[in-house]
Amino acid sequence: MIRDNEGVRTYQPEDKELTRALFTRIEIEYPKAFKALTEIYHKSRANVNYYRYLVCHRFIRCNFGSLDKKQDIDGTGRFTFEEVSCPIKGECKYSGVICGAEFDTRLTARQQEVMKLYCKGLEPEEIAEQLYISPETVKTTKRDAFRKAGVHDIREFMAKYKDVL
Repeated sequence: MIRDNEGVRTYQPEDKELTRALFTRIEIEYPKAFKALTEIYHKSRANVNYYRYLVCHRFIRCNFGSLDKKQDIDGTGRFTFEEVSCPIKGECKYSGVICGAEFDTRLTARQQEVMKLYCKGLEPEEIAEQLYISPETVKTTKRDAFRKAGVHDIREFMAKYKDVL
C-alpha cells in the first residue's frame, strides 16, 4: 500500500516513477538483496518496467509490514524495516538477504570524490565546478554519504572515514 497525496492505494506496475526511485535505492544501498532479486526475476528482464516493479514489489513485501502508523521511510530517507509475517520464514533461502536486507555502508567512488573535497574545505559550488556536476548533485551526494556513514556533520564524517580520505 502507498500513502500519498491521493490517499491510500495499492502499489501498481504503473507507479513507474516510484519504481524507478526504489529500484535505484535497492541497487545502490542493498546490493546483496538486489543481486538475489535480479536472479529471481531475470526471466522478466525483457519488459524493463515490469521487471523493475517485480524487484521492488518483492523487496517491499519482504521488508515492510501491512499499512500501519509506523513510517517505512524515516526523516533522513533511510528505510525502516519491519518484521513481516511470512509463511516460509526460516525455510526461505533469501531470509537475511532480501528480508531484513543488509544496508551497504561503503561509499561509492563519487561519494568519496565529493567528500574528499568537502573535507578540504571546498564549497558545493567549487566542488561542482571541479567535478563537472551541479551544486545540487554535490549536496545530494553529501547527504547520501552522511546517511550511509550515520553521521550528522563533516567532523563526524572525517573521524569515521579518515582511512578513505
